[in-house]
Amino acid sequence: MKKLLFIILVLAMSTTTFFGQDSKKIPTSTPQNNEVAQMSLAQQLADYAYANNDPISLISAAQIVSTMNVRQLTPESMESKGVEVDRTKTAITANLLDLEKMLKDAKEMAKGDKTIIALADKVTKDRGRSGGPAIEYESVNASSSDYYNVRFNGGEVAMVVVSGDGDTDLDLYIYDQYGHLVTKDTDLSDDCVVRWVPEWTQTYKIKVKNLGSVYNSYAIGTN
Repeated sequence: MKKLLFIILVLAMSTTTFFGQDSKKIPTSTPQNNEVAQMSLAQQLADYAYANNDPISLISAAQIVSTMNVRQLTPESMESKGVEVDRTKTAITANLLDLEKMLKDAKEMAKGDKTIIALADKVTKDRGRSGGPAIEYESVNASSSDYYNVRFNGGEVAMVVVSGDGDTDLDLYIYDQYGHLVTKDTDLSDDCVVRWVPEWTQTYKIKVKNLGSVYNSYAIGTN
């Protein structure tokens, strides 16, 4: 239920103004934000598929990815702060960057079901327009934080989403080049989403904080 509510939230944020923000500052909808929402939906479907051995959900995620140009997030720099912990728990985070593996795994989950295999074979591998959202997969240690320095264009809606493995609470903070807090998502889950409009092109620091006692494997995406 938590993941479903997160999907609904991200999709809603891609087409409406952010609650509490001045509608003159944040445009209602852009193709880039719609793509981030679709990427988030694909991530949730794929994670659900692997956790529940559901080939249909995985094929649905692959179909969404096949229509987009999802690229790997390449921040200007990235660092982690905190104490390394024993990584013994099992957490699966589907990799949207590997479409071929997703389809291969879906076929294996199908266990010979010709109808499902045929659906997987129909998923196109043609990519969408250039640009598109970016995504990266990382793990943040217990009681620790990961930091990303990412450049966003001035006057355009910036969007960051984080989806964790469900084991701990993750918080998301955005700081400008002067270290001022711009926006944050500090609810009690490991699903986070923020939107803002930079006044000018600059590098922002993205902070992903783990409030739990075990590490959290998460996906982070930007437009």
